[in-house]
Parts: sequence; C-alpha cells; structure tokens
Amino acid sequence: MLRSFLLLVSPLLMSFCDGVCFMCPEICRCSQKSITCNSATESLKSRTHSRLVLNYISLKIISTHSFDGLKGVKRIEIAQSTSVETIEKEAFNNLLNVSEISIQNTRSLVHIHKWAFNHLPNLKYLSISNTGIGVFPDLTSIFSLESDFILEICDNLNLRSIPTNAFIGMTSEITTMQVSHNFSINDSP
Repeated sequence: MLRSFLLLVSPLLMSFCDGVCFMCPEICRCSQKSITCNSATESLKSRTHSRLVLNYISLKIISTHSFDGLKGVKRIEIAQSTSVETIEKEAFNNLLNVSEISIQNTRSLVHIHKWAFNHLPNLKYLSISNTGIGVFPDLTSIFSLESDFILEICDNLNLRSIPTNAFIGMTSEITTMQVSHNFSINDSP
C-alpha cells in the first residue's frame, strides 16, 4: 500500500520541484520561512556532521543566528539557490570550528548585511561567487586567527565598488585574495 502511494506521489513531487528540491539537513530545523542550524539542533543528533550543504534552498532570507554556535561543522556551503535574497546580520555567528564558508551560484542574493560573518576564528576560506550583490560585504568582524586565509570574491557582476578599509579586522594576515570578474561594464549614454 505504501509503495503504491509513493509511486503515485513521486511524479507529482518531481514535477512540483522541477526535479530539484531543498532537503533540510539532519542537524537543522527548517520551515517554509526559516532555517536554524545551531548548537541546540546539532546536539539533538547522535552523529556529528563536518559539512553542512544547503543546495537549492528555497528561503528568501537567511536570518540572524541561523548558524549560531555550531560545534561539529567545519564547512558550510550554500549554492544553486534562485530564492535567497538576503543574509542578515550574525547569520554566521560564533562558529568556532568552521574553516570554510562557500556561497556560490545564488544570483538572487543581493544583500549581505554588515556583520553577517561574525567571530569566525578558524575561518580559512571564504568564497562569495556568482551572486547578485551590488555592495561589497562587510568582512571586518570575521576576526580569523588563521595565517593562511583565502578570500575569493568572483563573478559578482552587479558589484560596483570595494569600500576603503573593507578588509580590516577580517584576519591578521591574508595569504591569498582573489577578487575578479566582479564588475559589469555598462554602456555609457
């Protein structure tokens, strides 16, 4: 009986999702309007997860404290979303073990709030690529202690400028910084 039901419902789900759906990670709580992956939701699971992958996420806003205090996660990836428009302040907050954050192929992402990336002492790699941001994100509250920090800001065609002092407070040393293919050239009248 269950098998018959699944055979009937599966094609409907696939057509509704156009073959691609966001599935809430095991260590998170998800609703239609929010995702929470923090130390409280993480502690409910018996096994640890070192990687948190959020592909095809259907939320418009990644809210404040969405990823607050995760302990086992070392890498967070957000990719392939056509919905995410905003990352609020302190969305990535107090992540003591996170070494990599990658936000890629989220063309609808137009705003990253000041202090969205806050107190990330072990962050080694941050990539914000192929988004719709027009203003360079404030990275001054990352406070990474890593000496081999890599920053990659690429293919953000709506990005118009990089403010003065944009990198102060991010880390004590930057070994590699790739900032390329960010500005689109508009035709002058």
